[in-house]
Amino acid sequence: MRKKGFCGQIGVISEWARRRRLAEKADQSALARTPSARSIARLMTLARDDLSKFDAVLVPAIESNVPDLTTARTLIDDFQAMIRPKAAKKLDSWLADAKISLVRSFANGVEKDIAAVRNAIISPWSNGQTEGQITKLKLIKRQMYGRAKIDLLQARLIGATRVKDAAGLRQMGYSACAHRWRDAGGAALRADDRTWSVWNSHKHQEGKRSMKHYAGLDVSVKETSICIVDETGAICREMKVPSHPEDLVQALRNPAWRLVRIGLEAGPLSQWLFSGLAETGLPAICIETRHAKAFLKAQVNKTDRNDARGIAQMMRVNLFRPVHVKTLTSQKRRALLTARKLLQEKAIAIENDIHGLLRNFGLKVGIVGTIGFDDRIRELSDGMPDVGEIMKPLLAARQKMRETIMELRRKLLSIVRDDEPCRRLMTIPGVGPVTSLAFTSTIDVPARFSNSRPSARRWG
Repeated sequence: MRKKGFCGQIGVISEWARRRRLAEKADQSALARTPSARSIARLMTLARDDLSKFDAVLVPAIESNVPDLTTARTLIDDFQAMIRPKAAKKLDSWLADAKISLVRSFANGVEKDIAAVRNAIISPWSNGQTEGQITKLKLIKRQMYGRAKIDLLQARLIGATRVKDAAGLRQMGYSACAHRWRDAGGAALRADDRTWSVWNSHKHQEGKRSMKHYAGLDVSVKETSICIVDETGAICREMKVPSHPEDLVQALRNPAWRLVRIGLEAGPLSQWLFSGLAETGLPAICIETRHAKAFLKAQVNKTDRNDARGIAQMMRVNLFRPVHVKTLTSQKRRALLTARKLLQEKAIAIENDIHGLLRNFGLKVGIVGTIGFDDRIRELSDGMPDVGEIMKPLLAARQKMRETIMELRRKLLSIVRDDEPCRRLMTIPGVGPVTSLAFTSTIDVPARFSNSRPSARRWG
């Protein structure tokens, strides 16, 4: 075997011989159960060298029970061997053998389109890229229930700058090959990194002053990616600025842009940034996060820059779901309620931990109120000084939290006392200051609800 060119190890030969012996000894009785049709199809199309130890025994048993499968496997291998070396001359003889086998249905389909199959075998070209993009386009249409217009499909599928002539392509850095690919339907084509800086030219901005523009903001903690597109979907400018309202206003307050809508996703910083943009008169819109995610997942690469592009296209085609941004007063009230709830949870957690620690020494606190809790703990730990020393810092921390909670409660009561809607809600039996303030801060602006039914969804 070495003289014939074999360069492998002795272990390879041993494994091959062992599988060969097992395959020769295989019998139908060795099958514990009949495999499914899908498993049989996988085994019969898999290369013999790729079979596992169990499959090496199973395949001969299947072939001995259904001899026609051996013929079908041979025909499938012959078809693959015919395509790879582009041997179209064997196609006619293969069809004659396949028509009387288990693959006759496949052979009939090949015969109906024999010219296309023959050209596919001998031609060096492939339409795999086109078929992939068509499949992706169909998937997007199904996701949108078939209600996708051409501009919306373009925004979701292409997500890149539309260029009308070859001169524009050369300016943006596309090659001539990329130009031909785009014209042929290469919808996945994206602008390269040079596009990021070329569109920043002042000359381009002056040419677009008469058009409407739309901006998309992808906000992160440190920086915000901005993309501005015109009404045709062409990218006019892309940049990154610090995530601060003043920096965003400075970047968007440009006479070259006639901004109609500025979109940003709802998030931790969106309320602060939205308020800063809205105060200066910019048409900012806060959009729903899950709806934006469903739109942006059609993009190939998930980056801040691409997300900003996608949001800008959402603004352009008017495909977004706006969310209400609460007023500054409601935000402050929600912060007060959240801080009070956090301190209450921590204080209760300390009390529960004290219960558990004392129980290890057989000391049971029992039912005791908030005021008498400290006295009860000191009473139990009097007989064990070491345990008492451990309890002192825990009781001090609990006492400090309770005092802070009372301070926040007094602030809460002062707000409720001067708020007419809260006092009116407190006339309902069972509704106290906390509940009334939580309700009013959640509703925020009652005029945004046409009736009481939509408001119920805000409370789950």
